Amino acid sequence: MYRLNLKQIPNAERLEKVIKESKGTVLLKLPNNELYNLKEEEMGTQLLRVLVPGTDGLDIQVSEGEDFIQFVSYMVNAAS
Repeated sequence: MYRLNLKQIPNAERLEKVIKESKGTVLLKLPNNELYNLKEEEMGTQLLRVLVPGTDGLDIQVSEGEDFIQFVSYMVNAAS
């Protein structure tokens, strides 16, 4: 499992597209250790839209290396 920590979500629509296009599992891990499968659970996607990452950020876990690369690309392009 590959882990990412998002400190901000500058383009939520693009992030949702990256999630939907992922080939493997994409999980959102909340501070209370609850996990939501962002590809299958609507509640997780809704949480992603309304949560503010804060100082600890939001933890995203992906199962495939190719998906990890797409998330890193999203973060790099969102920052530029």
